[in-house]
Amino acid sequence: MPGDIVVEDTKHPITKGLPARWHRSEEWYAFVESVRGKPGYHVLASADEKSYTPGPATMPGGDHPLIWTHCAGNGHVVYSALGHAGFMYSEPLMIQLLENAMGWGLSESGKACK
Repeated sequence: MPGDIVVEDTKHPITKGLPARWHRSEEWYAFVESVRGKPGYHVLASADEKSYTPGPATMPGGDHPLIWTHCAGNGHVVYSALGHAGFMYSEPLMIQLLENAMGWGLSESGKACK
């Protein structure tokens, strides 16, 4: 279903080249709770639940993170809830996101995780 992604950190290497508001069709996964505010988690983008009808996939308070970074032990992690159909991986902005994420991961390799 079509909706909007709001890129919250436009200066992060993972979001480089992405629009501040990204309209696309997606299967909007929801989570039991938001990662926002959890120690070590950094939300990069979230769903604007007002831009579509989330139905049972509504997040508490409408806070719906979709892309974030965090540490797992000494490893740097990026999580994205995007891309639930194969054709989505041919979209230029999705390719940009994945290329950025891989580049960020390589740049963080060997660095201590905070």
